[in-house]
Amino acid sequence: MEKKTTLLTFCVKAVALLVILFGVDRLVGATFVVMKDVALARNPYHEWTKTAYILDKCDAECLVVGSSKAERSYVTDILQDSLQVSVYDGGQGGCFFLFQNCVVNMLLDRGKPKLIIWDVQPECLPEGSTMQEYQNVRYLSPYYDSDSWARDFVDSEDSRAAVKMQCQMFRYNTKLVQYVMPILGGGKKTKGGYSPLPICGYKYPVLKDGIVKAEALMVKLDEYKLNVYEKTLSRCKENNVDMTILISPSYSIKGKAYKEAVVKLAEVAKRYGYQLMDFSSDERFMCDSTLFKDASHLNDRGARMYTSIVAAALNDKK
Repeated sequence: MEKKTTLLTFCVKAVALLVILFGVDRLVGATFVVMKDVALARNPYHEWTKTAYILDKCDAECLVVGSSKAERSYVTDILQDSLQVSVYDGGQGGCFFLFQNCVVNMLLDRGKPKLIIWDVQPECLPEGSTMQEYQNVRYLSPYYDSDSWARDFVDSEDSRAAVKMQCQMFRYNTKLVQYVMPILGGGKKTKGGYSPLPICGYKYPVLKDGIVKAEALMVKLDEYKLNVYEKTLSRCKENNVDMTILISPSYSIKGKAYKEAVVKLAEVAKRYGYQLMDFSSDERFMCDSTLFKDASHLNDRGARMYTSIVAAALNDKK
């Protein structure tokens, strides 16, 4: 009888502990949701809340989508003055091709925006690409329950995500500093989303042919990524989104796989009535390394020159 009582007491305590842990976990999740809203209200242009701002708050008529190349290449003031629409540069470091597709689809579900400038990176397309597609999956984890696109993206990175994401502490385990800094006013603010790189104080990049040798083994394009890209463009067309796909300049020799990816990206875009403008090897930039901070990123002088060229090209499309 005493053993049964002890076992019953243990079970009751265990259940009570699980209930308490579940309640604490839910409370933590609710707290982070409030923190995100406060962070966006107090400091909407903070670099660490960029994804949340794009999805929840941004009402710009034109949105730039892309990685750090986009973030460093499109000067919003120049685009706004030229296009006569409000513009936000939503480019974000480490957020590559599949992440960008996910964000575009999430934006379509929210009915915004009607004009998208999508800066793509062809080097993400070859099979065996070293681009880490999921390194910033944490930016989308808070949307796991509310958005099927975010859920599919998170699940594709981790087969056990559906279980892990039931724990709010796991879902928000990287968000404390990300939300606290904007609330306290710390960190870098990027009004308009453009984040300029300095024009001096470092060694300018040098052209190398290593990329050609590295790409010699990567000649087949990733069919999964191409299918995702095509579905995204199809939905954009269905939603009457005016989109231009761009490849910003980079100071490097382009290999076979890169060039094949550019051709395929342009081919799919054309199928849905969209234009791809390739500036990756534009002579105006390739002849002057002082326009770059490194091989992948324009500095502020290069970005201003490039944005002016893009703005003129977009106006010519009208």
